[in-house]
Amino acid sequence: MSVIAATHLLTDGATTDATSYLTASITPTANKLVLLAVMSNVTSGTADQPTVTGNSLTWVAVNTRAQGVIRVTVFRAIGAAPTAGQVTIDFAG
Repeated sequence: MSVIAATHLLTDGATTDATSYLTASITPTANKLVLLAVMSNVTSGTADQPTVTGNSLTWVAVNTRAQGVIRVTVFRAIGAAPTAGQVTIDFAG
């Protein structure tokens, strides 16, 4: 039987308006899947689709769901030699 183990790296959040956000530093493990969930909301319209960069990883949007002014997007990343550091979440707005 296979065992799936998870390591919680960070819970972070912001309540100020901005187009880009930095998390606290994380240290991903080589060749391990990293998942990131991003929730955003706007006062009206549709929240922009975020992009994610950092840790010498390629972040790929797995799925996104929007309901009214709220959007939740899940990203995945995995790499042989990730670096420690902050993750940048950018809304290009």
